[in-house]
Amino acid sequence: MDQPSVEFCKAQAASHLARANDSDLPNVRAICLTAAQSWMREAESARRISERRARAASADVG
Repeated sequence: MDQPSVEFCKAQAASHLARANDSDLPNVRAICLTAAQSWMREAESARRISERRARAASADVG
């Protein structure tokens, strides 16, 4: 499976944060906040992978 893009991961995190802020239910807020944190970790992972691929591509060129 392909790695999701940084932008996609950040959009998912923002969506979960919005749901957490809109909810009055503590359990929904907790789950959404946990999901948002997970998506931000995934965004960081995607950023590192993207940078690594860019370095590898530039090394192949020159």
